[in-house]
Amino acid sequence: MKLTIEENRETIKRYRHIKPASHPGSIPCSASCPGTARTCTLSRGHSGPHIAHGMFKRVVAVWDRGYKVAEQNMATVRHLRPDPPLRREGGGFFTTLRNLRKTLALKEHYIEAALFLAFGLAMAGFAIDWALRIMGLK
Repeated sequence: MKLTIEENRETIKRYRHIKPASHPGSIPCSASCPGTARTCTLSRGHSGPHIAHGMFKRVVAVWDRGYKVAEQNMATVRHLRPDPPLRREGGGFFTTLRNLRKTLALKEHYIEAALFLAFGLAMAGFAIDWALRIMGLK
């Protein structure tokens, strides 16, 4: 089986919880995806299918080790561990915070963008404050 984000956008979403090899000292698998220029970004010696990630750790391709063009049967897609379910019991404030943290963890590139925006606004405010101090208006 071979899934790419261009051809199988909805099917490839079930692999979004798998992250690339990112801890120091890990060596990526680097197996090439047939028919594309993408390579596997999981750590060497991983189990399951090969997975290529794009920007912001987004899954862009999934392919099996023994991929053959004639055997593109979607029934052979291996199911990896599913997304962790969010707890929805009404337990109060701390349960709500825990659910919010889990929801945001699934969208970590949005968190990075929000932090960069907050950092940029803080820098702009700092620059304006010092410009007003230099001109003697504050």
